[in-house]
Amino acid sequence: MIVAKEDKSRKLDFSKIDKIVDGDIEYRIELLALTLRFFSDMKQNFKNYLIERQTDKLKYLAHKAKPSLSLFDSNIVSQLLNDANALLAHPPNLHQANVLVQAMEAECDFFIREITQQLN
Repeated sequence: MIVAKEDKSRKLDFSKIDKIVDGDIEYRIELLALTLRFFSDMKQNFKNYLIERQTDKLKYLAHKAKPSLSLFDSNIVSQLLNDANALLAHPPNLHQANVLVQAMEAECDFFIREITQQLN
């Protein structure tokens, strides 16, 4: 299970996005804005789905996350989603659920902060 650790030196690599948009600034802004909205929604939805033990919605969230995550070569969010699904296969464990929620919130905050900087 992943535990949230803040790494101030960590940066997102936007090179895949830059390659996709091929110099089209408006498209880059649109793609980043959509990705930003996704991570903002994920931050809230992950907590709700995990605490409410909504396995199907968590699996759907993981499916929706794949395109956004592939843009950044980040495995942390995918691993957190896998950990959450594994956790739901067992009797409720509030402590582990809270650890996962905190880790996901930290990871979403990281993405939100990095993407927002790119949009400004």
